[in-house]
Amino acid sequence: MFKKYFIPLVLFSLSLILIGCAGTVIQMPKSMPDIVSKYKSVVVKGDRAGMFKSGVQLKEGDYVIIMAKGEVDVWPARYPEHVYKPERILLYRLGKDAYAGRYWGYYGFKAGSSGDLYLGLVDGPMDPYGEPLKPDNYIGNKGHFVVDIIVWQKEDIPRIADFLEELRRNDPKNKELENLAQSHKYRKEFLLAEEKAKKEAEKTQKVTVALKEKRIPEDKEAEKEKQVSGVSDKKVQEEIKRTEKPDTDKKEKPTVIPEGAKPDVSPIKKPVKPPVKPKDTSPPKITVRSPEVGKEIKVSAKTSRITVLGKTMDESGVAEVVVNEEIAKLDEEGNFSANVLLKVGENEIHITAVDIYQNQSTQSFKIYREGEKIVAPPIVAPSFEIKGKYYALVIGINDYKYIQKLEIAKKDAIAVEKLLREMYGFETRLLTDATRLTILNAINDFRKKISEEDSFLIYYAGHGDYDKVADKAYWLPADAERDNPANWIMADDITTNIKRMASNHVLIISDSCYSGTFVRRVVTDLSSPKSDREGFIKRMLEKTSRTLMSSGGNEPVVDSGGSGHSVFAEALLKGLREIHEKLFTADELFYGVIRERVIGKADQTPQYNNIRNSGHEGGDFVFIKR
Repeated sequence: MFKKYFIPLVLFSLSLILIGCAGTVIQMPKSMPDIVSKYKSVVVKGDRAGMFKSGVQLKEGDYVIIMAKGEVDVWPARYPEHVYKPERILLYRLGKDAYAGRYWGYYGFKAGSSGDLYLGLVDGPMDPYGEPLKPDNYIGNKGHFVVDIIVWQKEDIPRIADFLEELRRNDPKNKELENLAQSHKYRKEFLLAEEKAKKEAEKTQKVTVALKEKRIPEDKEAEKEKQVSGVSDKKVQEEIKRTEKPDTDKKEKPTVIPEGAKPDVSPIKKPVKPPVKPKDTSPPKITVRSPEVGKEIKVSAKTSRITVLGKTMDESGVAEVVVNEEIAKLDEEGNFSANVLLKVGENEIHITAVDIYQNQSTQSFKIYREGEKIVAPPIVAPSFEIKGKYYALVIGINDYKYIQKLEIAKKDAIAVEKLLREMYGFETRLLTDATRLTILNAINDFRKKISEEDSFLIYYAGHGDYDKVADKAYWLPADAERDNPANWIMADDITTNIKRMASNHVLIISDSCYSGTFVRRVVTDLSSPKSDREGFIKRMLEKTSRTLMSSGGNEPVVDSGGSGHSVFAEALLKGLREIHEKLFTADELFYGVIRERVIGKADQTPQYNNIRNSGHEGGDFVFIKR
């Protein structure tokens, strides 16, 4: 028992250590200052598709700072240039219905509404809300970003700048923090200078008003005195002029201030500093010149790329234009161009322009690329008669009584049962949330009525358990208990039951674990000539087969692509629907469709094997489309 749990425990501990090593972007103090309302550090994994809640809720008017570090490789082991920093592919969104914004580096903003703060990554085309249009692109991505979120009590830039500067001094090697502290220091200096200039202008205005108010009564008094002494002043001036000697040396006469007048003693006005231009908060304007936007745009099937031309304008200057995650060429006049790959069908083109203050705007339009017509080869019926009926027992368990419940196993089973019944003519029995006794009784019931010419399929989706030491696998029915195997179904019990069946062909499909097998591969070719394929199918039907197709995991793994099924079940359903041959073997289905799809989407390796000691004699299970 110790060996059974030791290795998983070690792996789990290592994973915790690795996650812990990610660290935070900022080393915040243990005791937060009163200016900080909330602080949280979140890990954004490179292989996670779609936006997710960060766990931080914002109120309208909150001032928020986002900082991120790390690297994500969106195409591991192929192209080193596809290793990105957060400034290229990290997204954030405020609320469920808002447009997503791109993180351009140590960014502060004021929340325009209330709601959850979402985070996510860009790896391919996305809608305006940041949700991916190709979720499969994220599979296999390596690396992660660490994102620190600080919500402040209010937008008090001087206090925020002082706090960030203190953090920077305590962590001098942190370049992200140094840049953030520097940017807020500049904002602090800008605001203080603006406030100082405003106060000086107000002071000058007050002095000017006060001097005007003081001079008005003085001017009135002087005018009154002048009127009273007007007559005598005139006589005095005439007498002075009569007795005054002529100026013989032609010296410049001094300036005479008339009696009753006062000298101009108004203070010299200081020049008023012009107000500092406020920071630009308007996003750039985007104009698309080609293709012509506003009408339906269609291109031929052979057009795999299109050049997007346009112009963007902003009073502060445009820093970057991105078209569907590709950085566009940009000249000094704001003209841009970018080559965009087109898929067959509808393509959404998203153009994002960003100015030097990180204000951004987005414009979107759609282009439809026509597909080429492909004529599928006709399904040819075999020339020989296939006898016997096809039976299927389909089991899906979500609602466990004593262990963790599952979400999709029952849905998978319902879809598989319907497809086998409607498209392949199976006589089916569906069991959902079944106990050990119900499952074993159902297998026994089929054993009693199946003849030698019939074919029997069992599909199971639910929890499983594998004991490496004993090399034993178990299915866990709805009444199974984690530490009590009394109600578990051992794979050996199922093998014993199918060995006793009269049927020539039995196939077990397990979206869980199953042991007691040895690897075997029948090499087949779907493109073989009709005569060769018929001979091969006939040989597979003549020999007894007891085979297993397993997902390689201990329980269904959810398909992140949004299909609503497990990765394995989605591959099985797609293969059964889309394979062109009317007759094909389980081996062809597995190696032609299922194996590659599962390995590409999940960390598990599916298998198709013989069941040991079950009576297998080299045949294979043959599917027939009805």
